[in-house]
Amino acid sequence: MRIKCAYIFMLCIFQLTKIVGQISLGFDQVNWPDTLWSGEVQNFTLSDGYLQLFDPEPEGSNSTYIYLEAPTSADSITYWYFDWRMDFSPSASNYSRIWLACDVVNDEITSGYYLRMGGVSGSSDALKLVYFNGFTDLDLGSSSPGYMHGAEVHKRIQVQRDTTGEWAVFGSDPAVNEFDLLFTAVHNPTKQFEYALFECIYTVSRNEHFFMDSFYLDPIYTDLKAPTLVEWNYVPERAIEFLFDEYIESSVLSFMLNSNIFEPDYSIEGNTLIIFMEDNIEDGVFFDLAIEGLTDEHLNVAPVINISDNFKDIRSVSTGDVIINEILFEPSVSENPLCPVFEFIEIYNTSAYDLDVSELALEYDGIRFPLDINVLSRETYLVISSDPDLVGGHYLENFPSLLNSGATLGLSSKEVLIDNVFYSSSHYKNPDRDDGGYSLERINYFNPCLGEENWSACQFVQGVSPGYPNSVLDTNFYPVIQVDFIDIGQGNQSVILESNYLLSDSIAETIFAIEPTNAIIDRYNFFDTSQKIELITEEILVDGLVYNFSISDSILLCNESLEYLESYIEFGKGRRPNYGELVINEVLPDPRGACSQYIELRNTTSDLLDGENLFIGFKSLSDEFIFPLSVPLVAPDDFPVFVRDSVGISSCYAAINKKHIWVPDLFKSMNKDSFRLTLYRRNPDFTATAISEMEYNVKARGGEAYAAGVAYERLLDGSWLSASAPDFGTPTAPNKEAEIDNFSSSQPFYLNPPLLMGTSKFVNLAFQLGTDVAKYTISVCAFGIPRFYEIIDGLQLSGSGNYFIEQFPWDVMKRGTYLMVIEKDIDGLDYDRWLLPFFVYL
Repeated sequence: MRIKCAYIFMLCIFQLTKIVGQISLGFDQVNWPDTLWSGEVQNFTLSDGYLQLFDPEPEGSNSTYIYLEAPTSADSITYWYFDWRMDFSPSASNYSRIWLACDVVNDEITSGYYLRMGGVSGSSDALKLVYFNGFTDLDLGSSSPGYMHGAEVHKRIQVQRDTTGEWAVFGSDPAVNEFDLLFTAVHNPTKQFEYALFECIYTVSRNEHFFMDSFYLDPIYTDLKAPTLVEWNYVPERAIEFLFDEYIESSVLSFMLNSNIFEPDYSIEGNTLIIFMEDNIEDGVFFDLAIEGLTDEHLNVAPVINISDNFKDIRSVSTGDVIINEILFEPSVSENPLCPVFEFIEIYNTSAYDLDVSELALEYDGIRFPLDINVLSRETYLVISSDPDLVGGHYLENFPSLLNSGATLGLSSKEVLIDNVFYSSSHYKNPDRDDGGYSLERINYFNPCLGEENWSACQFVQGVSPGYPNSVLDTNFYPVIQVDFIDIGQGNQSVILESNYLLSDSIAETIFAIEPTNAIIDRYNFFDTSQKIELITEEILVDGLVYNFSISDSILLCNESLEYLESYIEFGKGRRPNYGELVINEVLPDPRGACSQYIELRNTTSDLLDGENLFIGFKSLSDEFIFPLSVPLVAPDDFPVFVRDSVGISSCYAAINKKHIWVPDLFKSMNKDSFRLTLYRRNPDFTATAISEMEYNVKARGGEAYAAGVAYERLLDGSWLSASAPDFGTPTAPNKEAEIDNFSSSQPFYLNPPLLMGTSKFVNLAFQLGTDVAKYTISVCAFGIPRFYEIIDGLQLSGSGNYFIEQFPWDVMKRGTYLMVIEKDIDGLDYDRWLLPFFVYL
């Protein structure tokens, strides 16, 4: 092997000295393998100035590769060049992948960019640039079909990537001196890659037919810069989060707290270090913290990190922690000259803790308005408005226009509804102030049961009290109880309840139930804070089951009736799902009105399944977006639902309940018209396996005019109904097709496929009714908004036999999905109904 760069570069590159250089390699008859190379070097040799594949013991199908250290960085323009020859015509079984930049762990490729040379078949073979993200391939660009086709394929390839992520791929035949631009692509690396790799995929007869010469890469780059702290923040779980400008590692970390050795729990992920302070420092107490020994992946050591501050105990926000406290929905200087001229909503942190509100959003008219606030301090008022000049307020650029006639306002964080109120002019309780110019104030912070009685017009002369205690404030507190967690161990089964205020012995009057085993609560213990109580069951709870825990508590009174609280508690270890066991069961890509997009899964087994390591892939013609899902446990025959809008899904589907998971970012790349969805399971070796998939298309729903509100449902046999009517959406419940009575081979009719008769552009339907004499009403419907759009409305038939409905106009029944509804009259008072979807191919 000869190295065409200067000797100083050889030392710099291959002895791993930290410096920028280049790689320029040619191959001749010298010793092989060289120490530069790793991988399956025994399957390669040097021949006539080329590096040649030479597998002495090939099998029926083979994949082998070698690689060398060649770090690249997106911080500089990078160039690649190589000469590659395959002295055969590539096929789906015999082709090459040249990894320009990749990561390799334990001889396995974990991510990177590669050029695929052939691999399709015959005249379709092209040169394609692909990004592998560790789970799936993303096609970035391709030459014209046939570029890699021929009895022998011999190409010189040049690739350029600039610092903005723009790629240009050039090609040339060896006999031609000029390169042609084959294609361009845009994709910006998010990290530095460490290796270049050459891979051959081949059958037994092609074990000596791959050749490479003249590999060139400029520049190679090894990181010399130590990690730099960008910022740090307090986060929930009594923790401190440190963000760095690059990925970090922790070979030897040491901590000092107030000049003493400190050994906290901590986690490192990507560029983030989180230290869990636990009880080592009290809230509000001044502390000094020093951290030493952090490095990046190239062992550059960060300087010692020192911070000094008053510790803040940040808590996750829960229901009732933050409330809507004041609303000015009808400003009017004519009614009150001192009133502000803009609408506002005041929220209040009722808790004794600083709260993480990074996911907090205002909900109005089915739309979420993220507030973009990180932390809301304890017992703090925050005024939200569209006025950027409001001193001490929070500017919300897209602040909604509040209806004077009344509406519902909500606060939510992730899938949790934090507060929800309805306002109207009747809440003023003062006829002199119900024409505007005054705000509505909440009377009691802690009583969610009062409704309209908990609101009144502001009594101050200025008509509002933004940022200050309300003029009508009632400070009597109102406890809220919630399930915190369940713990199994040492034969001690306990459910932990937590209240926002002190609990008393009246909790003993509570009725508790744990299903499905109907476990009995034997005793309870108060914690030191008297805000937590441990309920201990008499029986052993079975590890691996999903339990439903409910309480009806005499403390929780609303309208003099007991408040019923219900919560699912999940524990145990589910097994990994295999193909077809956890499936994509229902998809609503394009909701109507204020409803929400959703994706429903289903556990088709009788086992508890682990849903922690799942990913959903959205694939279009040119892109695939991978999003991680997390469902700790999926009960047998359960239906977890991922939704874009927590309020929208609840308002549109009565069946929806606490089993839905609010993940708005999941749907940012979801195309309402056409997509392919794949559910992946991540394996212990970090590979991914597809366990369910489906594809939808707007043309299968009757065209764009009939698209909104249509959910796709998986049938019992694993196939998909092209579309369901808007009324058929069934998130968290079995699909309608599985519940329709008489939907079987015994149904009293048969529907032939619709036909296009010649060139007349008419659709004809043929069907047969049963043998009994009865009256039938036949309707044919398209899927419209908001209900069926009836093509044939109530065609009356009597008796059995064959029927033929002909010449539906082309302009009415275009390509799409339709529903035939057959109703059989029974004694004039009752009827049976059968539903059959069908598809028109025009």
